[in-house]
Amino acid sequence: MDARTTVLYYQIAELRHRAEWTYKIQLSQAEKYHNRNNHLNLLSIILGGLATLFATSGGIAQAVGVSEAWVSFVAAGLSGISSVLLSCNQKLGYIGKIPQNIEVGAKVWRIYIDLESLLTDLFNGTSSYDQAVQRRNSLLDQWTKLSEIAPLTFAEAVEEADKKINKRGDNDYSKEKLLKTLPNYLRPNN
Repeated sequence: MDARTTVLYYQIAELRHRAEWTYKIQLSQAEKYHNRNNHLNLLSIILGGLATLFATSGGIAQAVGVSEAWVSFVAAGLSGISSVLLSCNQKLGYIGKIPQNIEVGAKVWRIYIDLESLLTDLFNGTSSYDQAVQRRNSLLDQWTKLSEIAPLTFAEAVEEADKKINKRGDNDYSKEKLLKTLPNYLRPNN
């Protein structure tokens, strides 16, 4: 590999790492939406159950001739809060946002696979420098178009993705780290 091809190889490797990170961010964001949706639904179910319990106990109290008005007020309050939580969950639309993040993540993963293939072709010499530049530019165009329509992500999702990458140790993209990915005979000092 000549010097300019080696530089191109490093650029493509960096893009591949960024694609993996972006993919994990999108999936982490989908996971955040899923968890928030589940938490709101679970809280609403618990409050609805408590409201039913209080309403039942209030009905039983009245049936035996004991007036426990506070029980009915508590039941009505819990029922109202439960309804508000369900309405908020629907308004926030977490469940509808999950597929958007997963879809973008899948498209980014396709770009990741294409970048991996490009690296292999460049390394094996089955792709010329000019062909590799053209493929890289095409993948960058796809990524740019995808970035324009990608849903926003929270800082929490970025942190979560970073933790997942840190677990594997893939987050060090220094030149030294990238050089270690090359076989010895392709490294500049050899």
